[in-house]
Amino acid sequence: MKLILIIGFAFIALLCSHAAAAETLVYKKAGDRELRLHIEKPADWKVGDKRPAIVFFFGGGWVGGTPEQFRGQSESLAKRGMVGVRVEYRTIAKGDKGPPLVCCADAKSAMRYVRGHAVELGVNPARIAAAGGSAGGHLAAFTAMLDGLDDPADDAKISCKPDALVLFNPVFNNGPGQWGHERVGERFREISPAHNIKKAAPPTCVFLGDADKLIGVPVLRGFEAAMKAAGVRCDAHVYPGAAHGFFNKEPHKSQTLAEADKFFVSLGWLTATAASAPKPNFVVINIDDMGYADIGPFGSKLNRTPQLDRMAKEGRKLTSFYAAPVCSPSRAALMTGCYAKRALPIPHVLFPADAVGLSPKEITVAEVLKGAGYATGIIGKWHLGDQPEFLPNAQGFDLHFGLPYSNDMGPIADGVRSDLGKPIPAAKGAGKGQPPLPLLRNGAVVKRVLPDDQQSLVEIYTNEAVKFIAEKKAAPFFLYLPHNAVHFPLYPGRKWAGKSPHGIYSDWVEEVDWSVGRVLGALRENGLAERTLVIFTTDNGGTPRAVNTPLRGHKGSTLEGGMRVP
Repeated sequence: MKLILIIGFAFIALLCSHAAAAETLVYKKAGDRELRLHIEKPADWKVGDKRPAIVFFFGGGWVGGTPEQFRGQSESLAKRGMVGVRVEYRTIAKGDKGPPLVCCADAKSAMRYVRGHAVELGVNPARIAAAGGSAGGHLAAFTAMLDGLDDPADDAKISCKPDALVLFNPVFNNGPGQWGHERVGERFREISPAHNIKKAAPPTCVFLGDADKLIGVPVLRGFEAAMKAAGVRCDAHVYPGAAHGFFNKEPHKSQTLAEADKFFVSLGWLTATAASAPKPNFVVINIDDMGYADIGPFGSKLNRTPQLDRMAKEGRKLTSFYAAPVCSPSRAALMTGCYAKRALPIPHVLFPADAVGLSPKEITVAEVLKGAGYATGIIGKWHLGDQPEFLPNAQGFDLHFGLPYSNDMGPIADGVRSDLGKPIPAAKGAGKGQPPLPLLRNGAVVKRVLPDDQQSLVEIYTNEAVKFIAEKKAAPFFLYLPHNAVHFPLYPGRKWAGKSPHGIYSDWVEEVDWSVGRVLGALRENGLAERTLVIFTTDNGGTPRAVNTPLRGHKGSTLEGGMRVP
């Protein structure tokens, strides 16, 4: 995983090439104390510029903290062309159990100073963002959403309201039962941003870890819903396993900074760079035992595949793509990018309860992409080991839904040795046979797969894939969709059985084509088609049921027909 850390830090390195040293100035006097702003400017800054600015408020529960907290973020965004401002504000005195009135007043004073001195600072007064972490996030949101609690010495004619918000695990709900309520008490409606959301609120980007013990994800979702109900943009980013303050450390520091950069690009405040451009999504559809010429783009005269025909017409057709001649080694190579014999040195395929599988020490494509901030999901057949340490959730996938191996692996009485409509053969011998074929979700058994379930596999996998795309559309994702179709036994869906004039094998191929159309349609409907790479392939050559023309041989052989796939 070292490669991913290098890539993550490379974004920061990219930003470290064009910035001037920080300067400080006094924005306010409170008694004998001078409160300062620490300012980072782009290296090519000059008087008269109209740069976007971002004003950072440090966290610390309103009782502590330092402007140093956001030095890295401020410097990085300055190197992208913004003016970065870090605010020194008064914290609540030791022993004071009351609300953070001085913090709120100073935050508004700082925002007014930046806007009121926009010319000297080289700042566009209509493009000033407020940002902060934890209690600092509260202050940033407070300046945007609440009136009152101003310093009487401020020039009230100058607006303190920011034009955008970037909030890092902010304590923006101070109502009953929420963080800070014991301090603000009955005055929470004067202080709590979440209770004062209006149409005039600025576009907002929020970061939160789902292991944060101060602000739960439901609090974020409630804020997000209220913002959207008011007609205000709210981009909510939740980081699995991340605790309070997660944004201060790598890799989350780089990840949240990259998302903030993209947020400003989307507002038109910054110009997109290769590092800030949206990451592409990846969808890999892998079919089991389909022949080289079973689909229209590769010459099929039997099977109707209009969706794949369209995909080939709009995309590219790769005619010299090679896989291993059987299932498990082929999938190991696909997941790791390694030669099949190195990644999974077995003579044939894996069977239920085998003691071996894809080693957890191998680095999968899912692990690489997950480390780069991708949501990862496999929906369908795995077949790289069914013991817990070999299953997808231990190999980089956030979601696993499907069969752990082929659909012919189970008790004969469950229909795994007979096609749809054929009689179930009698079991042979006195052995125990194979265990029931399970449908799994994240390692837990959903149900025992029987003939009716076999007939539904393509449809339920497709529905699950469409759901995954819709749920993950805001983040880059990797979706691996390995169908059990068209492996023996053949079980085309109820809507497809008997539709083709060429038998149930063709029925199932045509259902697979329908599934591809649903997936591509979901990408279009969610506005993802232009930044998603979709690959359709098969795990090995077709069986004698398939058409491998013009290739010689079939699955299980090292002839072209066993290894060359669409």
